[in-house]
Amino acid sequence: MSTNGTDWEVVDSFSGTTGVGYVQYRTDLETLKSARYAAVRSITPNGPAQPGGQMVVTEFEVYELASPEVLTPSSPTLTGLDITPDPVSLMAGLSQALTVKAKYSDNNETDVTGSAIYSTDNSSIATVSSAGNVASVAAGTTSVTAAFGGKTKTVQVTVTSGNNGTGNGSNGTETGNGSNGTGTGSSGTSGGNGSGSGLQPTPTRPVFNDKVDPDVVRSIVARGKNASAVTFTDVAPSSWSAAVIENAARMGIVSGFANGAFKPDANVTRAEFATMLVRAFGLAPAGSALFKDTQGHWAANAIAALNDLGIISGYGDGTFRPDQPISRAEIVVMLARLTNYVPATTSQFSDVESNWAADAIGAFAAAGIVSGKGEGKFAPASSATRAESVAILVRLLEKLLVQE
Repeated sequence: MSTNGTDWEVVDSFSGTTGVGYVQYRTDLETLKSARYAAVRSITPNGPAQPGGQMVVTEFEVYELASPEVLTPSSPTLTGLDITPDPVSLMAGLSQALTVKAKYSDNNETDVTGSAIYSTDNSSIATVSSAGNVASVAAGTTSVTAAFGGKTKTVQVTVTSGNNGTGNGSNGTETGNGSNGTGTGSSGTSGGNGSGSGLQPTPTRPVFNDKVDPDVVRSIVARGKNASAVTFTDVAPSSWSAAVIENAARMGIVSGFANGAFKPDANVTRAEFATMLVRAFGLAPAGSALFKDTQGHWAANAIAALNDLGIISGYGDGTFRPDQPISRAEIVVMLARLTNYVPATTSQFSDVESNWAADAIGAFAAAGIVSGKGEGKFAPASSATRAESVAILVRLLEKLLVQE
């Protein structure tokens, strides 16, 4: 058959009630090259038929182009969006990555998570990042909406209270530049700063300063002693950090992730450690974020609380970089600023003498709160793991409460 100068050849025939041309006709014939090159025409009884015609008839023949030319099919249309998980359930302090898929009229789906636009109905309960990561803030119910291609999809987000983890901070590059991170002051040293405990520090034991209510800390520790045992799937009982991680979890300072893991070897972020610190010392979260990159962040209140107390100061460009891994030096300085301590007269480490955090590192090493990384080095600019940060924090609490 020839139509408009195009040669066709019969490749199949069938019976039915409706014929539709230039569509995805399915046939068992292996010789059919593509639905884009096929056509259907009537052979009875409605007179001359044209490839691509639509008519009510009883018998059809399927044609294929003898010399295929590309016949452009109509583009599939976007019919809707799917989000997983749906609904979202989180404990306060944890986060959940969403996956958004676009559904099309040809039954295909495409992942558009990175292209969708997200919004939350109540950022005081849960926030959502531009990458589709939902971070819980406080107990309650809200909804998160993804928009793409003129379509939207909304999922319910339920946040429950509890002793939760510290979030899933993304990785970054730690510079170890303390003057841009937590500042260079020595506000944690003894000598006129006062003491929240009324005690004087010794070389082997720092004490609370007036930024901390010791009774609040004691109640947190007491709660941990009375709490049920806590285990994590990736923290073996024989692990060096098992005891301190469980202790911190029982006190409500940290917990694990939704899959039951703790990820002890993962880097801890600045936001994560800020949250741990606020929980460990019972510091009151502040109401507003002062850094331009913490607005709406899951740890914004904890970060603001530490800023109000002078524990952190952020970077010169007005950012805090909450999702950047925190350095070992930054951890020690943040802890030191909540204590009064006696500066060490000698250094145990060959790589901290000229470091901005040398006084705090030396004092905390002398008190047995921190240790080196081997070969006489502390590695102050290196990122700290979740296990390391918890261990340092718990050791400090033990030292501060030794009089009890």
